[in-house]
Amino acid sequence: LDAPPAAVVMRAIDVPEHGGDTGFLSMYTAWETLSPTMQATIEGLNVVHSATRVFSSLYQAQNRRFSNTSVKVMDVDAGDRETVHPLVVTHPGSGRKGLYVNQVYCQRIEGMTDAESKPLLQFLYEHATRFDFTCRVRWKKDQVLV
Repeated sequence: LDAPPAAVVMRAIDVPEHGGDTGFLSMYTAWETLSPTMQATIEGLNVVHSATRVFSSLYQAQNRRFSNTSVKVMDVDAGDRETVHPLVVTHPGSGRKGLYVNQVYCQRIEGMTDAESKPLLQFLYEHATRFDFTCRVRWKKDQVLV
């Protein structure tokens, strides 16, 4: 995506008897609990994002089961494209800062090699996914989440 979505709306249409919960992370809390030195180190860095790990043409060619999933990719080539986003984003309304990283789409830090990026990104992934930064939704039929 050229820009992250402003909001997400989810609705539970069919709810399984067991499982099916959705987890969320507070990337604001993840940012706010970093040391001032780490904040100064990463603010201003950009991350190269791509869906190549999950939606690329190579992935689809190698994974025969992909066509049976609920995920449909309208533009197969979009999975191969790279987009650059800031590692730290600021909410336009509140001015609150948050991390903008995830293990699926982040490929590397712009201007760094994969080997240089990996330890820093791995630290941020582990920090951001701490249990105390999470929220879990146990869905009920027709429940809406914004």
